[in-house]
Amino acid sequence: MGLFFKIIGAIFLLFLALVVGGYFASPTLTVEREIYIDAPAEDIFPYLNDLELFAQWSPWTAGRPDASYVYGEAIDGVGASVMWRSSDADDAAISSQEIISSQAPEFVQSALLLNAEPASVTYALLPDESGRRVGVFIQFEKDVGGFPYMQRLLKGGDETALGRDFDAALLRLKTIVEAG
Repeated sequence: MGLFFKIIGAIFLLFLALVVGGYFASPTLTVEREIYIDAPAEDIFPYLNDLELFAQWSPWTAGRPDASYVYGEAIDGVGASVMWRSSDADDAAISSQEIISSQAPEFVQSALLLNAEPASVTYALLPDESGRRVGVFIQFEKDVGGFPYMQRLLKGGDETALGRDFDAALLRLKTIVEAG
């Protein structure tokens, strides 16, 4: 019986350590990526600001031929929105994106709902000194949960997976823009 209580005590202490560790971890998952594209910002901006063009390279929707999309009244600029659902078992929830801020040809900011979890993403265009190429910068942010705070300790896996998705999406964007 004493061994049983020691095991229960050890499990409780482990749980308590995870809660305390998670409390002090950042509550926000942030992923940032950048790629340089050999094109002027004016040629790149429509792929960030027009949701139909965005779907060609998007980290959320590209590569999902089974997804069905429903666009709002506007497809570009502030207020443009799209909703989608994939038939994947892992992606059964409806996801959406709405452009909440846009300034041509500098940046686009969107509010997301990815599998029922709110997030935000900003796409910025930063021309280099030569003026021949433009850096496309993505900053993604999502809250990762409150008590018992353990989700904060597990966000490293999400950062890695999202980083790969963003890298692939930016490479698709580079290919599309430079080929056009």
